Parts: sequence; C-alpha cells; structure tokens
Amino acid sequence: MRGQRQTILLFATSLLLITANALSINYHAGRLSDLKQECLDLERQISGLMKEQKATTLEQWMLHELGTCPKNASMLGMTQGINATIFFQSNVSRQDLALKFNPLAETINITVTYLSLIDQENVELLNEILLKTGFPEPNLGQSYMILLNSSKIICLRLEQATDEVFRKCVEYLAI
Repeated sequence: MRGQRQTILLFATSLLLITANALSINYHAGRLSDLKQECLDLERQISGLMKEQKATTLEQWMLHELGTCPKNASMLGMTQGINATIFFQSNVSRQDLALKFNPLAETINITVTYLSLIDQENVELLNEILLKTGFPEPNLGQSYMILLNSSKIICLRLEQATDEVFRKCVEYLAI
C-alpha cells in the first residue's frame, strides 16, 4: 500500500509540476506576445517621428531655398495621389515644358497638367487655388507650378522648378 501511495503522490507531484510549467510557459508566451506588440507600436512611433523629421527638414529647405512653404490644401477636395499643374504664360512653350517635366514626372509616377494663362478661366483657377490656400495673389507676368496632394499644396514660380526642387517637393508630398 505504501508503494502505491508513493506512486500516487509522485504522480500527483509530477502533474502539479507539469501544470506549473505549462502555466509558466503560457504566461511567458503571453508576455512575449505583449512585448511583440509593444515593439510594433514603438516601431510605428519611430517611423512616424522619422517622417515628421523628414517633412520638417524639407519644409525648412523650401523656406530657405525657395522662400515658400507648403500650405493646407484640404479645402480643394483632392482625394488621391500627387498632382502637378503648370500655369504658363504665352512666352513659355508648352512643348518645352513637357520635354522638361514629363520624363521626370514619369520616373516618380505623378501627373503633370499644363494650363495656359492666356485662357482667362485658367487665370481664374490659379487665383482661386492661391486664394483658398493662403498663397499671395499671383503676378500676372509669372508662370507657376502648383504641386499638391489631398492635404498639402506647394506653389512655386516656374523658374524655381528645377529637377531637384521638383523631386524634393514630390518627396515632401509623398510623406
């Protein structure tokens, strides 16, 4: 009888140890899952901070190099992607603009629209866009490039729109 009791006691002790280990493993697995989620949350926060830093750096660059900064474009109602619109004067060739900007736009996958300021409707459109977004009224002797997404707009005089400027503005809007 005594041997049977010891066997039962040993068996019960073994079951308790197995149960305790299973509970410990379950606890640690749950804790690892919690730690994994915390790491993912931290990774998202770091990514967001890096994007904010990049955007701030580009905004400072625009202000210093171009004398302009992005403004809120949400009231324009654009819903997707990045678009560029060039409003050009009669002394600027649409073909020359297309030769300059279309290849660049294709490499960064955006659409460029060319609107002549000879057409009064285009002048009114430019005025309306600038008025709604807080940019100064355009100088009628100037050509302009407007780059925008659903939330931000950048307005440049066309002569400022070098390849580097174009790329950096698109990079900013893509953030």
